Amino acid sequence: MKDNRISPLPLEGNGRAGPDSPLPLPVEDRTRTIWRLGVGLAALLVLLAVVFRVAALERLPGLNGDEAYYGVAMLNVRDGHPQSLRTASGLPFNPGYLIPVYLLHVGHPIPSFTLLRLPALLSGLAAVLLAFPLLARVVDRWTALFATLLLACLPIAIAYSRFGWDQSQAPLLGLLCLYFALKRQVLGATASFLMGLWIHPLNVFLAPVLLGPTALAWWRARHDADAAERRARWYRLWPWLLGGTLLAGLVLYLLVPPFFVRLGTERMLDAGSNLVNLGGWAVYAVMVGDFLAGTTIYTYLSAPPPHGALLERLLVGILLVGLLLAAIPRFRQSQDTTALGLLGGTLLSLAAGYVFLGLSTVQPGWERYSMWLVMPACLVSALAVSSLGDSPTARSRQLAGVLAVCALLLGTFYLRYFQVLIRTGGEVHRAARTGSVEPKQAAYEAVVAWAGDDAPVTILAEDWWSYWPIRYLAHDRPSTQVVLCRGDRAKAADLTSPRRRFVVGFVDGPSDRWLAQHAPRTPQQTFNDAAGRPLLRVWDLGYGTELLAGVVEAAVAAPGD
Repeated sequence: MKDNRISPLPLEGNGRAGPDSPLPLPVEDRTRTIWRLGVGLAALLVLLAVVFRVAALERLPGLNGDEAYYGVAMLNVRDGHPQSLRTASGLPFNPGYLIPVYLLHVGHPIPSFTLLRLPALLSGLAAVLLAFPLLARVVDRWTALFATLLLACLPIAIAYSRFGWDQSQAPLLGLLCLYFALKRQVLGATASFLMGLWIHPLNVFLAPVLLGPTALAWWRARHDADAAERRARWYRLWPWLLGGTLLAGLVLYLLVPPFFVRLGTERMLDAGSNLVNLGGWAVYAVMVGDFLAGTTIYTYLSAPPPHGALLERLLVGILLVGLLLAAIPRFRQSQDTTALGLLGGTLLSLAAGYVFLGLSTVQPGWERYSMWLVMPACLVSALAVSSLGDSPTARSRQLAGVLAVCALLLGTFYLRYFQVLIRTGGEVHRAARTGSVEPKQAAYEAVVAWAGDDAPVTILAEDWWSYWPIRYLAHDRPSTQVVLCRGDRAKAADLTSPRRRFVVGFVDGPSDRWLAQHAPRTPQQTFNDAAGRPLLRVWDLGYGTELLAGVVEAAVAAPGD
């Protein structure tokens, strides 16, 4: 805990205020004034960050097939249909995410893209709302305020509050893990950490962060104690370490499918080369900065950075390195085991992530594997800022600096995320590109309008990204059959019965190219992104079957993504 008392400021001249000089506020009043001003400005930024999490949730960005997969699964559970309780990659479903999806669809049975993203939004909002009251119990109020502001305004945290993946809950679980760990509540820390592992096994990198403060305090106490007391401390500690290791190993064994075991084994074989690759370490450090600044998520969901984001990376590097260089000596001088333990644990986790997994966990499109970093990064940064002095003047400067950084992060998010998606619909992954109406939603509504509300139809979706959103939307329309033109689903589908058939695929995709070449006169409708560029196309094949085999073969032969 930091000492939050503030020493009086010296008076000028002879030590007394002149007759025409305003008397300085008492220490308590000045602290209270700064605190109220900070809370007021912080509240405005947090409110704006909340708006950024909520606005146009149903269409910005375009819906990902993985998001819709969760919705289909829970609708199957709700309606009593057979459903595997594992994700497409083989991981067991996260009940903390899927149960809210299920309950939302029980209360609101009509499929809605907003419903699919509400659990992620609620998790993100809960993390922001709980951050200050929880952190203020384990660190001082200023640090809690700074950490809350950073969490609210961090671009990756905002983006994942708008994105229906279970890793969107990682910041909230990270907050709970840190709170219980710093309170030395073993049961709460263990339960929240195991829940983090259930969300995703790579959240195991939280472990060094959580153990850092306790390990450092134990090490210092061990060196200050005599031999008998050191042995007693060790005898008390080792059962917990052994039990925790065995429990974590059992959970990972039960949760991690063989695919990830093989992948992890392959990556661990590269650990030696990663360890000595100095250039790789430098690239990794830059990519971690990109992750925190938002460049990574913009590259994945909206548009690549202009000119390689050189100036942005330079500013982030100077800010982070300068802050750490200024704070670490103060941590050591004050013997702040909390700050040093959290910082050491975070750096150790980052280093382990690179050594064992390389650059993959911080690359655009894979950044979800580093979502464990969000909360530790916010708290360590806040501790570093608040270590730079506790006078009213120092607090004013710290607050101004944090507010400026947060305002810059929000401004950048607005320009690089919202403006890009609203103006162009996105420049990167086709599943994330969007328009005034989400294109997959528009395509499904066009099929219904074409065929009529009750007419039995079959929709052949070209790939994963179009199949799951359309299947989700069609769930409450039993007369509609949605087929993925890949593998066993296409083979098992009834493509011979007298049903009207439609093909949905991305423009210039394999099915679209095949139909344009072999049946260009087939009725079709094109849906554009926000910039007016063709994105998704619906082909009306009517009741015939002569084109089906060619469409399916073209889709199956195309490489997956």
